Formats: sequence, structure tokens, C-alpha cells
Amino acid sequence: MSDIEAFHDGVSACTECAVFRSRGYWKFPAEAHGNPASPVWILGACPRKIDDDLRAGRSPRYWTGQSARNLRQPIEEHFGKSLEELVYLSDVVKCQCDGTPFREPLGTCPDLWLRPELGLLQPKAILSLGKDAMKALADCQDIVARFEVEVIQLPHPSPANGNEIRRKYGDRLWSAYRTEVVEVVARWLR
Repeated sequence: MSDIEAFHDGVSACTECAVFRSRGYWKFPAEAHGNPASPVWILGACPRKIDDDLRAGRSPRYWTGQSARNLRQPIEEHFGKSLEELVYLSDVVKCQCDGTPFREPLGTCPDLWLRPELGLLQPKAILSLGKDAMKALADCQDIVARFEVEVIQLPHPSPANGNEIRRKYGDRLWSAYRTEVVEVVARWLR
């Protein structure tokens, strides 16, 4: 078993926080995280609900639904490969969430799981999506600095973040956001 497989087995077995113990949330399978050898990570705050995928017999994937239009789709169209082939996908909170990240896991998961994950894979660049992901990376600044990781902060690609995106990109809104996402990934996959 590789180190990353052992890491994902540990995440899958985790029952550290009371939120998980009371609700029994699923976690993404290891293959959903994509390419652990990639120099590029995409880091979100927490996985979306994956129960629908599991009930339908589909393998859960990161960045599906409406957010996929602004993240997954432009990257896959540009490179002609799946997001999972190109980058490593992770979240600060490892259990699925109901929209907004839970406060307790945001306090537990970074030290318990994000720090070891960063140390194990040592990415060169992290595309940090949203405020909670950025805060967690700031709390891991010692590791980020040690491995000289470039952190690129972007708003979360959810359509609900339209106002935040509009402030950053103006009238070009989502097309400019998609262009920046592709440019950041392309710069590190050369």
C-alpha cells in the first residue's frame, strides 16, 4: 500500500469530530482525489453531498453540479483530459457537508488531515477556492513555506458567489474566472 493510499484509508476511518459521529457522513473514495503526482492541487472547503451519487451507483467525483461549469469544464476542455488525470483534488474538511462547512471539522481536519496531506504530496501550486480553504492554508503556513508552495486564491466557483466574482472580474464575470483557472493550471502543468 502506498503512503497516499494509507492516508486515504485513515481519512475514511476517521470519526474524530462529533459532527461525523452524530451523522455518519461519507467521504470521497481515494480515486476521486485525482492525480497525487500532479504539482497542482485544487483545494475547496468541504465536499458536497455525495449521497445521491452513491444511491445512483455512480462513483462520487469532486466539482460536479453547477460549480463544474466554472471549474471542471474549462480545464477539461482546454487539456482534453479529465480533471482527475491533471490535478490532485482535496478539501479542508474531509467529510461531506450540507453546503456550508461545519465549524468543528474546520477546527479539526486541518491539523489532523490537511497538514499530513501537504507534507506527503508536497504540491508546487494550490488553487485555493473560497475563504475557508484559504484560512486553513494560512494556518498551515509553515508547511506551505517549507515546500515553497505557490497559493493562488480564487473565489469558490459556485454560482452563489456571483457578487464576489463580479467584484474581482467586472462584467466579464464567469468567462474571466474560467480563463484564470485554466491559466493557473496550465502554468504548472507545462
